[in-house]
Amino acid sequence: MPARATKKSEATVRSAPAVHRRNGRPRAATAASKIYADLRAELVSLQRRPGEAISEAEIALSYGVSRTPVREAILKLSDEGLLEIFPQSGIFVSRIPIAALPEAIIIRKALEATTAQMAAERATASQILVLHSILQRQREASAAKDPDTFHRADEMFHATIAEDEAILGAIEAHDPSGARSAMEFHLDRLLDNISATQSINPEFFDQRSK
Repeated sequence: MPARATKKSEATVRSAPAVHRRNGRPRAATAASKIYADLRAELVSLQRRPGEAISEAEIALSYGVSRTPVREAILKLSDEGLLEIFPQSGIFVSRIPIAALPEAIIIRKALEATTAQMAAERATASQILVLHSILQRQREASAAKDPDTFHRADEMFHATIAEDEAILGAIEAHDPSGARSAMEFHLDRLLDNISATQSINPEFFDQRSK
């Protein structure tokens, strides 16, 4: 794999599955968004691993579409820093930039802690039910060892506010400081998990300084 261009990245990838035809052929108007969502889920859950090559042709074949919607999805993921495109060499899953991680987590901690605090102040009963539903989906996916569903639920939970029971409990109790503390603790654990992954799979990470 060629040296990667400097680019901020926040996710990773998992081992490439064998090419198989997906159920149903997506309509042209929705093919790119479907491929984008599926591929992004594979990247952030490490199903496609950092440094792995991505084949437009294989993805197009698996969805029964032309390369055009695949290319559109790949360009969007490249803009997000999840994929890297080298015109003479190919498309590769981005490695995780070690130098950028502490700053990225500090920013995320500040934003999501504030969001959790506001949710505890303002969440309605129906919104709390939605969070419970998503958390239950995560539990079921974890029990079934279904990483795809788990990570999709995880992303949905962050988009809707909280991710674990302590955060949700504080939101449900309308405890703003408790929700903020629980979210900060949750994100602190993220750094520990990253350190453990770095020890086990150093090839996933871009070790260069900024």
